[in-house]
Amino acid sequence: MSGSLGFKFGSGLVEVSALATILGASSAEALTLGLKGAGGMAWAAMSSFGALHVVKAALSAAVPDWSRDSLGLGGTHVDSAIGVAIEIDTKTSLPKRREGLGDVRAVKVAFLPHSANKLRKTVANKVQSGDLEEGERQGRIEKAKAPVSFYVLDGFVSSILNLLPASSASDPLEIFQYLPNDETILTNSDCLWTDWITILLSAVKLIEVFTLLYLGGQHLWWITSLPWLVSFTGAVLLQIRGLGRDDLNIAQSDIIAGTLPSPLSPGREKKIVLGVPANSRRHLIWLVIWAILPAVVVSSVIGTFLLLPTQSAPVVYAWAAFQALWLLARLVIYYVTEGISYQTSAALPLRQSWKEASTSSRRRAINLLFAVSKQQVTIHPRGAAPYAHDRMSGLAVAGLFDVVQWELTDLIPLVSVPEDAGVLTPSGGGFKVPVDVVAVIGDTVLRTFAWAQGVTIDHSDTYDSVLIFIRIQGSLFAIPAAHVWCCECLGNTALRHRGSRHGSVCPEAKWISWIPVRDATVEKHDTKDLFVQLDSGKTLGRMTGTLLTSAELHRRLQIRTWKNISLSKVEEVMAILRTSRVAASVFKDVLKSAQN
Repeated sequence: MSGSLGFKFGSGLVEVSALATILGASSAEALTLGLKGAGGMAWAAMSSFGALHVVKAALSAAVPDWSRDSLGLGGTHVDSAIGVAIEIDTKTSLPKRREGLGDVRAVKVAFLPHSANKLRKTVANKVQSGDLEEGERQGRIEKAKAPVSFYVLDGFVSSILNLLPASSASDPLEIFQYLPNDETILTNSDCLWTDWITILLSAVKLIEVFTLLYLGGQHLWWITSLPWLVSFTGAVLLQIRGLGRDDLNIAQSDIIAGTLPSPLSPGREKKIVLGVPANSRRHLIWLVIWAILPAVVVSSVIGTFLLLPTQSAPVVYAWAAFQALWLLARLVIYYVTEGISYQTSAALPLRQSWKEASTSSRRRAINLLFAVSKQQVTIHPRGAAPYAHDRMSGLAVAGLFDVVQWELTDLIPLVSVPEDAGVLTPSGGGFKVPVDVVAVIGDTVLRTFAWAQGVTIDHSDTYDSVLIFIRIQGSLFAIPAAHVWCCECLGNTALRHRGSRHGSVCPEAKWISWIPVRDATVEKHDTKDLFVQLDSGKTLGRMTGTLLTSAELHRRLQIRTWKNISLSKVEEVMAILRTSRVAASVFKDVLKSAQN
């Protein structure tokens, strides 16, 4: 008889549990995701009512961010806890990972101390001696954690950024320094003890365990309490490791946010915050707990509802009463404990203009700008491969500028040009010039630095702009130039405009660069009409260029010598050069301002 009663009551609990799930869904998810600190996690799995929401919340945080929405696991709570972030990998664009995510809201860089002067001197010495290794040419001098792009900001970072004004598109960048104050220490201390008390209070779950054991609950007493045991253990571990909440006294990352520039659209407002505490919920321990918890909770729920029909009526009634009690207690904990966003009021952002900021702060801001440049590579219509060798290290580029004494060259002077080279006739252009391309700073970098300083440049021409460090006839120059990513696989009449994605999939595509030069021995001609064309298929290293007049370059553009580009006359190349010079000058000045 008792078994029949238990079965009927146990079957009815499915409906009761469904109703209770609606009542406690939001609180269960928030506590599971750590929005109330580690103390809240200990209470998340206290009740079997609403257990499936614990499963969903844990799974949403455990799976890769880019797959969350496609799996139906997205939600405001997980966004607030950890946001949506993808590591920036310039080796591949991986467009499917970003499908449906929208625009990047911010870019984060881990702040790592470094010896700036030592790196600059190392690069400068190696350039002068010609001993710059291929790996160093490709920008692998600095070893640091990859930057991260945020498509959805977590609640903690959002609460910080929402307090700060943004610089408009036409204004130079301002820097905010996130500084903890005396109140920060008190806040952290209060939250620490509150979380410990909350965790220990969850041990009242043992009352249910001993009650069910006393009433003869057989295996029910431990199966139903297993999720709590896992979450309790995890909460204790997080507290011991100091990961229950974000530690405002430990600054581990810098963030740049706003309407960031992209290859196809200029950026608008921007703001930089240095010294933002790391999101503790991104730690491996949180991830492990979230990965384990769903399996434990599902197993416990299945086991519990399989055992309930076999239990006596007192056991079933007691179990149901405890689940309802824990559900109410969980709601109380959710409303009385402080959320993670409460901590942001305990720190004071220091606002500084670029001129007022310290050298260290400027250098960190520059690292963020390079990270934005790398992010553009991952979404570039040309694909990531063309930018594999671009120099995106501020300190390394500073070492190169040291060699050229921080001067940009508009026209490289060439000597020993034979009179019969034919460089000054439309049919000429056969004279070969050996060169050594040491480093390339592409359009993504130039675009980003111009945006940061509020300098207006032609966005379309920036697409083909470049700054090249090149050694010609024994001297190193830093020269703004023009280059296009093109191929020969299309018909003579075919034309692809800027922004075409054909270059990202075409195996025959390569860089064609036009470097402005002048004949140092011929002063009566307009020396601005000379170019060295590089089309060897290499990005860096020693190669041979061809000398062209502007008339010859114009003729080649007119007859579509190069496919997959939109340029059709030399005037368009000259416009790109003007944009390159403006952007390169801004880039140089910003970089120089961060040197000792």
